Amino acid sequence: SERGADGFSKTEQEQYRVLRLEQEGNGEYIYSVQVYTKGEKGNWVGGEKKFPTDYNGNFWTYIPFTFVGAIDNSEEIKKPPLLPLANLNLAHYRDSADFQESVFYMGQPQYYAKGVNWEWYDQAKKRGIYIGAKVLLPLPENGGLGIVQADPNTLAREAMKDKWEKMKEMGARLIEKGSGSKKTATEANSDDAVQHSVLSLCVVNMNEALSAALRWAAKFVTPNVDVLTKDDLMFEISQEFNKQGYLAELARQLFEAALQGRSSFKSWWEYNQTGMFPKQKYEEELQNVEAEQDGTLNQKVE
Repeated sequence: SERGADGFSKTEQEQYRVLRLEQEGNGEYIYSVQVYTKGEKGNWVGGEKKFPTDYNGNFWTYIPFTFVGAIDNSEEIKKPPLLPLANLNLAHYRDSADFQESVFYMGQPQYYAKGVNWEWYDQAKKRGIYIGAKVLLPLPENGGLGIVQADPNTLAREAMKDKWEKMKEMGARLIEKGSGSKKTATEANSDDAVQHSVLSLCVVNMNEALSAALRWAAKFVTPNVDVLTKDDLMFEISQEFNKQGYLAELARQLFEAALQGRSSFKSWWEYNQTGMFPKQKYEEELQNVEAEQDGTLNQKVE
């Protein structure tokens, strides 16, 4: 799109960006980009091909692109993990509508008269039929008046409760371990209580994709990305969906480690406050220990 001269309006134009691997004479492939726009006759016209290069001027031998999926980062389209929960939620919504309708009908009493005919009804209707305290309603011989009300029907409500319990089970399954998904790097860490969960696997796939994108971006501005550390290129979303909570024994061990100078009192204090270990690097923890020993803890850690 192009922004207008007034700074607010813009002109939009539909276009397609085609990414290819072009074969060279030596049998190798290089990455190319070509933009297609609509011509005057409405047909798609390809523009000049561009061959991106990295910081060193080398062509890309692959397309810097990745799919991001819930199960894995392949191009295969799989069912989203939340689909069963969404379908069950829709079914719960339908049961709720049926339940509310039944509540309306069961909550409305219906008056009835017996031993009367249509002639009596027409005459009574002309004069007005009043029912209540201190009101006299003449009825024919052997006639009677009563109220009928539908018996409560809790079938829809029971169905709602059943679906609600199933939804809670499905929601818990999203963050529990043992999803059965194939993820070698994930399965290597069996001590993490949520490492195999569906939600954790989604986060792992996102971390891998964005970390790869950061590496590709670095190749445009850095002569050698291999010298960069994981801290420089890694994108990581926390996977601590299930908090283990505060453990008194662990707090005691942290306090003893702080007394011995192997850990900082700051880490022990933060664990007591939050039940979680501080998010900091090992070097920062060492600086905290040294700062506590020489009395400079309040100084900013670079």
